[in-house]
Amino acid sequence: YGHCNVPRSENRSLYNWVRNQRAKLESNDLAEDRKDRLDALGLDWKLHPNAGMWQQRFDQLKTFHEKYGHCNVPRSENRSLYNWVRNQRA
Repeated sequence: YGHCNVPRSENRSLYNWVRNQRAKLESNDLAEDRKDRLDALGLDWKLHPNAGMWQQRFDQLKTFHEKYGHCNVPRSENRSLYNWVRNQRA
């Protein structure tokens, strides 16, 4: 994957664990050694909760673009990706 942005839809328990680590850091309840280890992985501490989904849709769009050479996703092809692209353009 190359990142620590776990999509909730892919692994809900890991997503929740990462979210809890962010909450612990914010409340000064995360041990320094654990923060250091997560920093070494490149964890984005201020990540928006939907950022994982954004990355997932971006990766889908990238795959679509590589296959078709454009980003005009037909709604009939992939409705959720179509809606995401439409919202990015808005």
